[in-house]
Amino acid sequence: MGNVYTKSGALARRIYFGATTVWENLYYFLQKRVLADGGTFVENDVLISDDGAILILTPNAFKVGKLYSAKPDFGAGDFTVDRDSEATYTGQDGTRETALANVPRIEDGAILIEPQSTNLYLNSDVLATQNITTTASSYTVSFYGTGTITFSGSYSGSLVGTGAAVRVSKTFTATAGTLTSSISGTVTEGQCENLSYSTSYIPTAGVTETRLADHISVSTPAGVTSITETKNGVEQAPITVIPATYTIPVYNLGDELVVNGGFDTDTDWVKGGVTISGGNAVFNIVAGNPRLSQLLGVAVGVMCKITYEIISNTSDVDDFRLYSGGMFTQTSLDSSAGIHTLYLPSISLSADLIIRQLGGTIGEIVLDNVSVKEVLSGGVNINKVTML
Repeated sequence: MGNVYTKSGALARRIYFGATTVWENLYYFLQKRVLADGGTFVENDVLISDDGAILILTPNAFKVGKLYSAKPDFGAGDFTVDRDSEATYTGQDGTRETALANVPRIEDGAILIEPQSTNLYLNSDVLATQNITTTASSYTVSFYGTGTITFSGSYSGSLVGTGAAVRVSKTFTATAGTLTSSISGTVTEGQCENLSYSTSYIPTAGVTETRLADHISVSTPAGVTSITETKNGVEQAPITVIPATYTIPVYNLGDELVVNGGFDTDTDWVKGGVTISGGNAVFNIVAGNPRLSQLLGVAVGVMCKITYEIISNTSDVDDFRLYSGGMFTQTSLDSSAGIHTLYLPSISLSADLIIRQLGGTIGEIVLDNVSVKEVLSGGVNINKVTML
């Protein structure tokens, strides 16, 4: 049998059911199923309402490799959890806990999901002065305590602590070289990440340590037409382009940068050998290296999430790519039918998103739902996922 934990983190003997019958039934059946499966059930304030949903995931129940969905209540909608490393989080009693590999983290009424990151500091629990080799890129340093880290070498500045229980952080751009972090006073749980944001604490001893990314997914049930995520306490706009496998995001994203990415009209794109009609962009291979482009103007070095859908591909040559000379490094794209996603940094401010097919003599590639969004930060708190 599994365990039930109250919101304080203590083991509980019973579960408080909400005011509505629907909520009571879903809560009860979820708890019963989880405990019978040897999982852990966590109380929180997330309302498990039905709303006619096909699938409902809330931050209530887990075991190694699994997050339990409240609906369907027989296990077909449970999520697979893959993170082949330990990871820290704040437990319900406010103390730092360590989740074993492939165990999801429930923190402050939400599922904590993060990208991969490495703590570059050594012996991080109580930090001492040390050097780090840096590249010309963004770094974020964080720690608890009342001490100070003074930076010199590839970056000059300081980060001053404000309390033993308060985590402070500083993001800066270093040059290629050596960063010296000089410690004065009390600096605990120190962390230096080659990212533009901080993530959960990664303890180190005599070597750097890496926390691998959380990958949490489920095969999308038949009949789903929209997916709504409640992220960081805010309900997001529904996802209506439905993937065969839904994966919970690990990044917080900016607004959509592509105009007319659904090709609803024959506007906004510069075309060469491409026809926009019927809500799709059709790459005519006979036209010879057809291409499609649009100026987006993203700052250099900004990480972007790129999503697109291949409706069909009858081309005789598989050489579909983001083309050189554009805002991204030339990159081969998956041209098989389905929804595809990749993450790349922008390499040029005044350049286009260029999609191109090279070679081939027959057939066509039908493209839809092109999207580019800036990655604002990594680490997402998911309060609920509902599929209708």
